[in-house]
Amino acid sequence: MLKVLLVDDEPYILQGLPVLIDWEKEGFEIAGKAGSAREALAAIQQAQPDLVLADIRMPQMNGLAFLEEARKRGISRTYFVMMSGYSDFEYARTALKYGCMDYLLKPISCEELIHVLRKVRALKEEERRKERDDSLIAKEFFTRNMIALIRGKYDEENRECVRQYLGECHGCRYICVEVEDGAMTCALPKEERRRLQKQLYQKCLKELPGEEYRCIFDISVQGENHDVAILYSEELLGASGGLTEQEYQGRLKERVTRGMGFPVRLVVGGKVESLERIADSVRTVRMARLLLGLESGEDLEGIEENDWGLLEKQVDREGVDELVHMVKHNQKDAIASGAGKLFGELCCLESRSVNMVFRYLFVKLLRLATGIDENIDQHEVLRFISRCAFEQTDMEDGGKAMTRMLMDYGDYLMQLRRNQSQAVLGQIENDMRSNFRENLTLKDMGAKYFINAAYLGQIFKKQYGESFKDRLNRIRMERAEELLLHTDMKIYEIAEKVGYRDSDYFINRFLAMKGCTPTKYRKQNRT
Repeated sequence: MLKVLLVDDEPYILQGLPVLIDWEKEGFEIAGKAGSAREALAAIQQAQPDLVLADIRMPQMNGLAFLEEARKRGISRTYFVMMSGYSDFEYARTALKYGCMDYLLKPISCEELIHVLRKVRALKEEERRKERDDSLIAKEFFTRNMIALIRGKYDEENRECVRQYLGECHGCRYICVEVEDGAMTCALPKEERRRLQKQLYQKCLKELPGEEYRCIFDISVQGENHDVAILYSEELLGASGGLTEQEYQGRLKERVTRGMGFPVRLVVGGKVESLERIADSVRTVRMARLLLGLESGEDLEGIEENDWGLLEKQVDREGVDELVHMVKHNQKDAIASGAGKLFGELCCLESRSVNMVFRYLFVKLLRLATGIDENIDQHEVLRFISRCAFEQTDMEDGGKAMTRMLMDYGDYLMQLRRNQSQAVLGQIENDMRSNFRENLTLKDMGAKYFINAAYLGQIFKKQYGESFKDRLNRIRMERAEELLLHTDMKIYEIAEKVGYRDSDYFINRFLAMKGCTPTKYRKQNRT
């Protein structure tokens, strides 16, 4: 609905105009009335009407002075139509020179008023169409320059364009947002997948108010994937209420999931110092998505045989198998040499072929772990590989990042064989209950108790039937229940007391675990 402000010093005019026609039918609503020009100027600033219908002759300030003052105040998006008697005809024509778009002769007829309203509506629709077109052109211009940075092939002009829209960005990550159940979306018709992608884009935009250029539609880093890209940087945390990066990403995922009505996932790229290095973060997303494909339930049996036929003339398969053997026996010097050689061969391959080699390598590594413990959580192993392999952002460093991963994985296998970590679980549990207010992570616990973090996560879940993070949340909620029942602390105070900086996030976690809000829980149980 377009908004209209009625201005006239005659009360019967202000009473009669609203009932003269069906305003709603013409797409208008009366946003206010004013009995003088000065009163109208204040009402315009507050109501922001699309149209002002004003009498040409008013006390204190006439129509021409009213128009001139409105323009001085920067009121440029509002259309003005003057109402005048026959004796003011020339006066009304002069008003056109001062920015009045039209005039109506009193007594005003329904037909003339409707004609003016439709004229205003048409002009407004044209304005909006032009704004949409300008916005699309600007977004396409930005995206074209941003793609150059994403691909790592850019010049100063591309870089300067991106700066104009996003400013200086620090601590950047490329985040891929996609529907979590990939198999479900692949089974849908292409048109439906496209519709879901557009819906996902709109939900992401909603969570980035004033930062629409950080959200990019249809720029998938992998094939036919219908995802949305978010250009994250540390500047986004400034308006997040003191959230950490992990909390911000968790809240983003939760809110987009709620808006979509089904789970989405965030594939978060490695951190780089600026957008100029965003291509490095994109590479980590590409590789992480490769691992997620393995996690999603693909038949791992025989996958390497199916893939290898296309590669055997380009990559030394025996060399890859030998590298896996070195990892199995944790031969660090040999691993460094073998990884460097493999990367030398991969430099000449297209990305699809590189992905296939990595799939082969990762399946082999996974089977090393399952050969030690057939009940091991394969998803946890793959997540460990993903974290180790892609935490470092420079994937064109001659194999150094992959070498580090393979060496860490060799240590992981040794730890798995020892299987001596069960004894410290009780200590970790006590540590969690004593320090649950702190930002405890599995990685920190692993470092403190000298246990590989991925392996610790597996035995923790096996022992308690839930992940480290879920158990930490459960401990926090137990303390929150006590505070709700035995203190008069406010909800945000309790949230801080049990380790949550964001009270909204605390309320959502409490609701998910207890089935009601903290306020309702307090009221019901105290009663």
